[in-house]
Amino acid sequence: MPTTMTEFLSRPGGHFHAALYELEDRQLVALLEAAAPRMQLILSDAGKRDGKDKPTGKPTHTYDTRNADARAALRSVASKPNAKFIMQDRLFNGTSHIGHNKFVVWSDDQGPKAVLTGSTNWTWSGICGQSNNCIVIADAGVADAYLKYWQRLFDNPLHQPAKTSDPNPGADQGDTLKESNLSPVTGNLINGASFECWYSPDVPKKQQPPRRRPRSSPRPRRI
Repeated sequence: MPTTMTEFLSRPGGHFHAALYELEDRQLVALLEAAAPRMQLILSDAGKRDGKDKPTGKPTHTYDTRNADARAALRSVASKPNAKFIMQDRLFNGTSHIGHNKFVVWSDDQGPKAVLTGSTNWTWSGICGQSNNCIVIADAGVADAYLKYWQRLFDNPLHQPAKTSDPNPGADQGDTLKESNLSPVTGNLINGASFECWYSPDVPKKQQPPRRRPRSSPRPRRI
């Protein structure tokens, strides 16, 4: 699995578009840094630390604890003068939603050519401690579908909290994005095979459910 990811991100030439959920493996962060001049990255949040405010005793929550180090390192690269690396934070902090994407598209001068995807989170546990898959699909049609989805995500930036560790109750994904994902992308592969790609979110008008039942609602009876 590390070999597959390393070889993909080490492809000479071309350009990468990545959308990732968890990111803390140092080797993979180093690969992203090395590819930064030809990389655009959408990085979501992962991890939370709960605590308590000493003066008030109220609970506190610190978000993005898992990705914080990698985000800081990559943000430093993106902030350098004349940097070509583009990075967008996609933070759902405290909304119960997650940016569960784990893919990288590689394109050459003729367009998208391949995509790295699968169930693997870019963490040491995702690579070494869990049963995951990581595959490269070398098909222009599939890669194009993923790249267009990446662009839809990029064109739907979320509200940004003051700090990446702060709650982000305003993180609402727009209906335009959701409606664009209502239908699958289909196409043909070699040897008579076909593909069907679905993307999310795909439920227009869907909002975060209330955390508590309205007071007017009757309490359930125990039986």
